[in-house]
Amino acid sequence: MRKRLQVAAAGILAAAALALSPGAAHAGPPAPQPVVQWWDVINRSYYADYNNPGGSVASCTAPGSTCTLSVTQSVSTSISTSLGYSKEGVAASLSFQLTRTVSSAASCTSPKLKSGQKYVAYRTGRQAMYQIRHSVRANGKTTVTTSSWLFSWEPYTGAHIDCYIIG
Repeated sequence: MRKRLQVAAAGILAAAALALSPGAAHAGPPAPQPVVQWWDVINRSYYADYNNPGGSVASCTAPGSTCTLSVTQSVSTSISTSLGYSKEGVAASLSFQLTRTVSSAASCTSPKLKSGQKYVAYRTGRQAMYQIRHSVRANGKTTVTTSSWLFSWEPYTGAHIDCYIIG
């Protein structure tokens, strides 16, 4: 009987030693999972022959006469972004050239202007309307956030302008 108690006591002491020692007996809290995030450009729409949203590149007012607008002002691609997504990422998703700048000269001549009228010229290009979706995966959960509507514009290469009367 005494031998059995000694063996049982030794087993209890071994179990207690394992319970108190770090390592295999205690796994501890689970290791934190890495945070993974990604962005998508969604709900894309494209519009051709869209005037530069930055404003006209030339204008004139000449009541009772005509005027000729010679456009030499350069315009560049404009990219809107949100939720931490880079302009480079948005441009690539839209197939826009982020660094495109157009400097080609162009001109147009107005009809005879009336008092209060203005003849304006805009560079034309392609506009995109879209949203950005940002997804974050952490601790086994994915959180998705969607931006409001965004707009970007890329000028056509060459001498593309749109001239018209306002007022």
